[in-house]
Amino acid sequence: MYKAMPIKERQNTEESIRYLRAQRQSYKIAKQIYMVRMFLSIVWPIVAVIFYFTFENNFANGILIISSLILIFTFFMEFYEEKYTKIGATIQEQFDTNIFDMKWNLALVGEKISEEQIYTLAEKEKTDISELIGWYTGINTDDEILYTLKAQRTNTEWTIRQKEAFSIFLLIIAILIFVVLLLIACWNNFLVADFFITLFFPTISLFLYLIKGWVDFSHQVKELKRITAQLNSLLESEKTSKYQLRFIQDAIYVYGRVPNNIIPDVLYKKLRKKLEMIFTSTNK
Repeated sequence: MYKAMPIKERQNTEESIRYLRAQRQSYKIAKQIYMVRMFLSIVWPIVAVIFYFTFENNFANGILIISSLILIFTFFMEFYEEKYTKIGATIQEQFDTNIFDMKWNLALVGEKISEEQIYTLAEKEKTDISELIGWYTGINTDDEILYTLKAQRTNTEWTIRQKEAFSIFLLIIAILIFVVLLLIACWNNFLVADFFITLFFPTISLFLYLIKGWVDFSHQVKELKRITAQLNSLLESEKTSKYQLRFIQDAIYVYGRVPNNIIPDVLYKKLRKKLEMIFTSTNK
């Protein structure tokens, strides 16, 4: 695709911008599902505890049933969240492999997303084009290998910064909520059994979400740091092959894009400007 152009121009073609729009729209759908799932996982447990202290004790059985139904519902929601995350990751891979002039790894990624589906998704996405042009910012070399290495390193570092910040946030929230529940139990002289039945079980979906998210993010960050170390080594080496770039690209897809762990837009937008300044400077 446009092999005569340098990569910094390929990423700004009409086709490339369409890929980026489609990718964003797919992730946007996944994030919407995620926000509903997170709302149910966080708000309902709090409501359940309030209901318990507002109504008679026999209302606890109803709370347990509703909590179980919400747990099942969020499980099915996660399936669709994973579906659109996978679509977004695949489209991003199509964007990267096109501008980096890489072969498609069918065995790992599967079939490409059709042009019709990409067009449909892109038409719904209205981000200002200024946010899409120059996707890999601050890289001013025309050397294909060096540009790809720096772009891949930008990918890993960008993802690490976001996942690391959000994983710490999830762990802190989990600890704070558990401490609050213990204080409530102590204040009301609950037995251990009462604590688990009345407070812990209605909030279990919340703890599952928080702890699972923290563990998953921590694992992904560890793997991405390993990939970044390898990229740093390749940047310092005298010769890097296309095969090595392809292996790095596969690792970025597996550990940075496919995992179904959505970063909320609030955090993404808060970090974006700061990270763009950092990577513009370091890439130069």
